[in-house]
Amino acid sequence: MKIKKYFQLVVDVWHTNKKFFFSPLTILTVFFLFFLILVTIVELQDVMYFIRGGFWDSAWTRIESAINGFIIGTLWYGLSLVFYPFMKFWFKNTSYFRNRYPKLSLKNHVSLYRSISKKIDETTPDDVHVSGTISNYGVTNLNARYSRDTANYYKEELPERYVLHFYVYPLFMYLVLYLLTPIIMWFIMPKIVKKLQEEEIEGY
Repeated sequence: MKIKKYFQLVVDVWHTNKKFFFSPLTILTVFFLFFLILVTIVELQDVMYFIRGGFWDSAWTRIESAINGFIIGTLWYGLSLVFYPFMKFWFKNTSYFRNRYPKLSLKNHVSLYRSISKKIDETTPDDVHVSGTISNYGVTNLNARYSRDTANYYKEELPERYVLHFYVYPLFMYLVLYLLTPIIMWFIMPKIVKKLQEEEIEGY
């Protein structure tokens, strides 16, 4: 019953908001499915050579392998194609991801990058010095001042760190989600449905 309900959700969202399903990874999935079909056709064509040669055992092994691979691949990529957009929606709307990797416009990215760079420039040219209020539970209100060499080092690495933080790390997490979509779909779809209702996604 749940699978039927979730697929009905897919159909409803598709009718009301088709752009919800378009992303580079879903387009890539279509390519994978097309490639899988071609590979299966070629594999079955090769089987004909074994049949004509009278190698029935080898032919049956190749047929079985091709069919099993096609079924498993179709189920895996098919579920990824259908449910990955919902996975992405759920992940982007988790508090952790939203706070750590906020969605910023190009203008905001430029502004944020400049503010970070400016903050590094304002670092005092003193030697490394750490101060704070010590309590029984550890150090609180910790303050650190770095040397100018350390500040310059941070500034040199800023472009790389910025790209890694806002582009590479999120992409890596999306890829992990994409690869695990058929496995985790069953467990988080109730949360996704609830999130869709809370966010009032267009047409839902």
